[in-house]
Amino acid sequence: MYRDKKTGQFRQCRVKSFTHNDDPMNDYAGSDVCAEIANDLRKKDLRDGCTECRREVAENASEPDVMARWDLRR
Repeated sequence: MYRDKKTGQFRQCRVKSFTHNDDPMNDYAGSDVCAEIANDLRKKDLRDGCTECRREVAENASEPDVMARWDLRR
């Protein structure tokens, strides 16, 4: 859970609550679609202030261009 930057209310991480296994359409579409959906949710969470997503992306994105793509600054 994190506090939304805009509303000040506590929110649950969208990425953590996203389960693609429950949706048969995702099985049909393939894992690339699931990864794309997860990245879209992660971008929204980062914009709203999710500390878990920020830490996860920062750990995995060490290159400056990747950090800039995720709107993270060191």
